[in-house]
Amino acid sequence: NRRGDYLEAETHLRQSLEIKPDFADSVINLAQARQNLGDLEEALSLYTRATELNPGLAEAYNGLGATQGMMGDFETSEATLEQAIEIDPNYANSYGNLATLRAAQGRNEEAIELFQTASQLDPERMEHRTNLARVLMSAQRWQDAMGAWQSILDESPDDVSAILNLGVIAANQQRTEDAIGYFERVLEIVPNHLSATYNLGAMHDALGNTEKAEQYFRRAERLQPQQQ
Repeated sequence: NRRGDYLEAETHLRQSLEIKPDFADSVINLAQARQNLGDLEEALSLYTRATELNPGLAEAYNGLGATQGMMGDFETSEATLEQAIEIDPNYANSYGNLATLRAAQGRNEEAIELFQTASQLDPERMEHRTNLARVLMSAQRWQDAMGAWQSILDESPDDVSAILNLGVIAANQQRTEDAIGYFERVLEIVPNHLSATYNLGAMHDALGNTEKAEQYFRRAERLQPQQQ
């Protein structure tokens, strides 16, 4: 499961459940595999079964709530994730999933607070910190977002997402030269990065460097995926 071999994981987990059908951990792991394979209906059924097998397992309610949210049942998802937090207030993923739900509903400030909690509880999980930075940008809290991305970049100097978004923030703050520096740095790591290429064109255009802007715009056009 952790390395992404979901079909192989499924084989072993189903064997595990033949041996011990009431082992909730195997049910949860199988639900995760099915979820990652796109079978949300079975994932939902398996997570529900896990909550019945062990009503005190926050991980089961977290998975169930996340799946409900993926299926568009936001109201039920919210209640399930809050139940997961009530069972284990220190389980970071429940806060992260509830934050994702809040962000999808446009409740950015609540999402920010929840992602902050998730990050504090599990600072090693970069996903919570990345999502926090994205929601801060959605809320146009540029300085806070810049600090969040910079902290990620300090730990992972080649994190393309952090560099790109720091460039976007610089552009929004009219720091055009800084933005160019960030976007050029992205292209040093990923030479054919579409967004960075287009953004460089836009930045040079803003500075009146028409010829250079056109070069980047033409290159971005060539990088666009071909329509079938």
